[in-house]
Amino acid sequence: MMRWRFCVALVFAIIVALGCGDHHARATGLMVVVEADPAVMAVAVGMRLVVHKGEGAAATTAFEQTYTAIDGDLTWPRTLSLSPRRPGDDAALEIVASALNGTGETLASVRAITHYVPGQVKRLRLLIEGRCLGITCGRTETCRTGGCVRATIDPNRLPNIEEVSDAAVDAPPDASWDAGTGECRVGPGSSCGQTCIERCNGRDDDCDGVVDNGASGMCNVPNAEAVCANGECIVVACQGDYADCNGQPQDGCEATLATLDNCGVCGATCLFPHAGAMCRQGFCLPDDCDDGFGDCDGQPNNGCESSLTTLEQCGDCATACEVGDNALPDCTTGVCRVGECLGNHADCDADPNNGCEQSLNDPAHCGSCGNACDTGTPHCSGGVCRATSCPAGEADCDGDEMCEQVNSATDCSGCGVACPATVEHGTATCSTGTCVVTCDDHYANCDGSLGNGCERALNTESDCGACNVACAFPNAAGACSDGACNMGACNPGFGNCDGTTSNGCETQLSSTANCGACDSFCTNDQVCNNGACGPPNCPSGFSYCGGDTCIDIRGSCPPWPGCANPKLNTDHCGACNNRCPLNDGQYCCL
Repeated sequence: MMRWRFCVALVFAIIVALGCGDHHARATGLMVVVEADPAVMAVAVGMRLVVHKGEGAAATTAFEQTYTAIDGDLTWPRTLSLSPRRPGDDAALEIVASALNGTGETLASVRAITHYVPGQVKRLRLLIEGRCLGITCGRTETCRTGGCVRATIDPNRLPNIEEVSDAAVDAPPDASWDAGTGECRVGPGSSCGQTCIERCNGRDDDCDGVVDNGASGMCNVPNAEAVCANGECIVVACQGDYADCNGQPQDGCEATLATLDNCGVCGATCLFPHAGAMCRQGFCLPDDCDDGFGDCDGQPNNGCESSLTTLEQCGDCATACEVGDNALPDCTTGVCRVGECLGNHADCDADPNNGCEQSLNDPAHCGSCGNACDTGTPHCSGGVCRATSCPAGEADCDGDEMCEQVNSATDCSGCGVACPATVEHGTATCSTGTCVVTCDDHYANCDGSLGNGCERALNTESDCGACNVACAFPNAAGACSDGACNMGACNPGFGNCDGTTSNGCETQLSSTANCGACDSFCTNDQVCNNGACGPPNCPSGFSYCGGDTCIDIRGSCPPWPGCANPKLNTDHCGACNNRCPLNDGQYCCL
């Protein structure tokens, strides 16, 4: 890795006089000091300094020099003294300093456009910043703190250097030039009596002629690497999992990127629906689910998206809540149980699998579980123990010791045996003492259970128009619409040639009579091959003879009494369907 050196002030011995003049006693001039921050020093292997005089198309190059590292070192800062060609020369000066890579390409640059101030020697400091790496600005702009700004500088705002001579090229300027800052004076009249420590404040504290040189070492901020630029400490890199999330350089990289508020990057908040959260290696992950919720789809981004208190997912993602007869299920607590009993029944064994198994018209469980009728009132009707019983279809529901028909919505087959007020996809009524369900259009009670109502839709391929009536056709697709089964497209290679849907697509489209389509005939000299009529391709001595298989037609009809080499197949002797007349066609000689 390239080794860098910080120098208090190395003034390279070049005085550029933009014309002829007295170099020993100049009253007008400009001292240019070029610096680079550590981020630039880490990658640059050279520096180019160019001075243009004039503006626009009339501008000329007055100075251009490229400096490269020697034995791995590139010395900073660089200082260049400029003086006008003649007194009163107020042409614009454009100074451009560029950090270079190993192939001479520009990594970052800084530009200043200014003028001489007659009778004064000014000092111009140029800093090549790491935040300007890779940024290219316009001809009248320069890069500062990572953005392009105007490059024009008012020379009257630059600090003065009271005297510049040839000797000043080889040594730092006299410390007294910076006396006007009030921060540090070295020599006679010094306010501190010794060289002050350079701090990052935009001033030349140690009076070496360079502002803030070496001051990056004073930028000690928590969990970060910082450099001094433009009189301020700026963070250039954070350590470990830390980041500068509040943009305040004075507290460095104050935030760790492993928290729920800053996970991986600043401001990335870990939050998941119905679940806790954790930050692992810069990624937000869901933690334990809230009570009553589960991660049923396996997608971490939506957290625990599923309620586990539904009939479809009861207690866990894979368990449905189902109960036995005469009962409605309930999972409001995440545990499957009987929610409501139907038809004067009760869940006496607390087992949801058999539902409400016990009739409450039973003398052993009359009106409630375990309530047995005594010998004086041995009969149970409507959940009440009674002395007399009523015939089938009747009961004494009004307590007048008279039996009445139990055929109403509230007393159906027994006192207090009410039909359900609502059933799925239908209506429950009492008919001849029995609760029956009238289903909505296109629904049916296929399992005969009152508890789940009309549970099956009659517009599916398995139940089309009626329970268990499949919508299917031979060699064709079926589609059920509004309870009617309709035949769809035929399967490849088949056709509905008789126009009847009951037998589906009954015809195979591979014969010469139906080749590729119904009633698509092939001529006598053609065959049907893969649904297309074409010439026969049987070998010599063989023919399709109107079928799909090559048939041997070799041979000839012999004279009496036959031949020594007869052919077994005598139906096609010499041609299709040619039987020899001899002995009723029993001979065909090869």
